[in-house]
Amino acid sequence: MDNNVLSKLTTGMFVVTSAFEDKTNAFIANSLVQVASEPTVLSLSVFGKNFSKELIQNSKKFNVSILSTDATIDFIRVLGYKSGRDVDKLAKVKFTKGENGVPAVTQGACGYLECEVINEVDLESCIVFFAKLTNAVYLDSKDPMTSEYYQKALEGKLPPSSPGWSARYVKEK
Repeated sequence: MDNNVLSKLTTGMFVVTSAFEDKTNAFIANSLVQVASEPTVLSLSVFGKNFSKELIQNSKKFNVSILSTDATIDFIRVLGYKSGRDVDKLAKVKFTKGENGVPAVTQGACGYLECEVINEVDLESCIVFFAKLTNAVYLDSKDPMTSEYYQKALEGKLPPSSPGWSARYVKEK
């Protein structure tokens, strides 16, 4: 089987934010899909050791900011590649608080989605959250960033904690 073909699956690039009690976090994701329309339901895959996974499981909510092509690689690095257990990822990032009380990153974003978890599935290495869309805010008409743009134009790489990492960067023997 040639797993390299999975790199042809293009997706958007997103900032997922979460909050529980006095803790907040953010991470970069490319694993968000709309899976139903009435009601609007999204699925989000989160690495099982990710700090945000714990916050989302406890609060049952998260927000998703849709990155635009204006977002820089340096901005993306602030939100990815480090654990929110060790650094406050939102300290130097522009955000607002959504109606659901969770931060929503506005910097480098076309808009954001507010979500309420209705189910989750444990896939061993990742948790897939299914969430109902509770609010959507349009910020800007700029083009949304795709994973292809991130990898080619920004020369971005997926970290090993990304749900798509092994399929895209490890060749089967």
